[in-house]
Amino acid sequence: MGGDGLKVLEGLQLVLGKDFEITGGYLGDDERFECTYQYYNGVVYKDTIVGLMVMKKKGFRTGVGVRSGFTSIGNSFICTSSEGNVVKEFEHTKALEMYKDFLGEERASRLPAVCLEYPFGIVDRNPVDNTESLFQLRCGLSVDHEKGTISLAASIPEGSEVTLTTASRGDIINGAREAAAQAKKALAGATPMAIIMFSCVGRKLVLGRRVQEEVDAVLECIGPDVPLIGFYTYGEIGPIDQTRKELSSVKFHNETVVLWVLGKE
Repeated sequence: MGGDGLKVLEGLQLVLGKDFEITGGYLGDDERFECTYQYYNGVVYKDTIVGLMVMKKKGFRTGVGVRSGFTSIGNSFICTSSEGNVVKEFEHTKALEMYKDFLGEERASRLPAVCLEYPFGIVDRNPVDNTESLFQLRCGLSVDHEKGTISLAASIPEGSEVTLTTASRGDIINGAREAAAQAKKALAGATPMAIIMFSCVGRKLVLGRRVQEEVDAVLECIGPDVPLIGFYTYGEIGPIDQTRKELSSVKFHNETVVLWVLGKE
């Protein structure tokens, strides 16, 4: 809510490097979307970032899992105009106009809440296999009917290939299961000792009464007795796939679950 979430990640990488392992989530305010506060050493802050740097010792490993469960529901299109976290045009047409066309009249009447169900996906082509389409999700937070713009949790850069995505509750739960499997694979045989889970608040809202099933899916895969802690986020940080070098760069996500698993060899 302080602006473009992608810029925060870029600032971290400018100092730490693009290969530095970064995972986490952006703070929320219990779905009010007004403001957040940060706590550090007994002091309350605003418009700041609090981070924890962990140094690995010999015999310890970390595994990161990042998945959403969302899939494309149509053809891709190009973002032709954006400014910061506000997207203005897709294919030289007002962004909100095109979004409404995709949604249809009934769904469009529920804007901006319906954005949680139909986030945009920035298509991230695998450089090794161009046929494999992966997404960095971007969720709309507000719309301007007069200007025809959509404000997002993070920017969609001009020239990006974009698609509309959606997921059922079952898909979202399965996305958490896939993230857990990915994190477990990255541990390379190390015993899981703790799980830190960052799940988008949008997933919580879509899941409704089934929200516990997302946590259960993670524990079923990694281990029912492994301690787990986390919070619901307004944006997530993690690589698309830590186990594959071409996809290991850290990205900004929406509507996604990020798992950071600590393991001991």
